[in-house]
Amino acid sequence: MAITFKADILKHDQRKDGTWNVKIRITKDRAVVRIPTNFYISRPYLSRKYEITDLDTLKSCQAIIDDFRAIINRLGDDVDTYDVKSLAKYLVEEKAKKAVNNRIDFIAFAERRGAYGICNQYTQYDIVA
Repeated sequence: MAITFKADILKHDQRKDGTWNVKIRITKDRAVVRIPTNFYISRPYLSRKYEITDLDTLKSCQAIIDDFRAIINRLGDDVDTYDVKSLAKYLVEEKAKKAVNNRIDFIAFAERRGAYGICNQYTQYDIVA
């Protein structure tokens, strides 16, 4: 069955500061789950029908959606075994794993470059009395 994605907001979820949290809507077999993002949007960037019109926000959400589609493509036919809630949970977990794997260990990088030895030279002082 087809899986669709869309960045949207819920009209009734307006915060006290007048903004809405942008969510990624996932639809599969007519069931819907929304995954919250880190993006918030205010009224000037919404249409009269409360659809997002801000291009920067839409591009950022599209990058998340592209990541989700890549994960689903790796699943192949196994995606049919998931219901929409378990699929959303799987997508969030896989995206989090990807974020952890993309981090740079600066200490290990510096040690491989020999910076540890250089730093060691500066910490060894000859004390003259």
